[in-house]
Amino acid sequence: MDEKTFESVVENWHLPDGRLMPMPVVLDTDREDVAPGQNVLLKYRGQDVAMLNVESVFTPDKPKECLNLFGTASIEHPGVRYVAMERGDKYVSGSITGIELPKRDYPCPTPAEVRAKLPDDAESVLVFQIRNPIHLAHYNVMMRSFQDESVGKNAVMLVHPTVGPTQEDDIPGSVRVHTYEHLEKELSDDRLIWANFPYSMYLGGD
Repeated sequence: MDEKTFESVVENWHLPDGRLMPMPVVLDTDREDVAPGQNVLLKYRGQDVAMLNVESVFTPDKPKECLNLFGTASIEHPGVRYVAMERGDKYVSGSITGIELPKRDYPCPTPAEVRAKLPDDAESVLVFQIRNPIHLAHYNVMMRSFQDESVGKNAVMLVHPTVGPTQEDDIPGSVRVHTYEHLEKELSDDRLIWANFPYSMYLGGD
């Protein structure tokens, strides 16, 4: 995101064109030699995944970012701690040219692949997003959601677990994935569409 888009999301939880975007997507750096006009190779675990054409480099207002997104500036909040202590001081924006998808330890479909899984005749698509193994209370919430009067015919639920880094004391993503795979087979419910989400959970929003 460039600075204008970043500020719009931080201030209003929306992109400048009005589309909902509750969390900014940024590329951070501490390097002083990154500048507009450069091409930067992006890597994931040593794998070349994309080329970034740098269009802008800006210094974000991190206290404002944390207060608006997490409702606190306390370093005890994991999202605040990540922004304040792990992210670089500058954010870089620009156009990206993909080289190949990152090779991960478990399957993580692309957004297009997720959309392709959703049936065309579903009047409602429910989404259940979670960062922990699914226990009985979670399952009951999932199933009861189908009974809500606002849910249309042939409804399906996208079970969209976050399998990236979460809190320090959370169960590792590689372990959580095994629990989801086992539960998917055990339930064998065509209404449930499973798709791992390789993103970090920042525990922000209302």
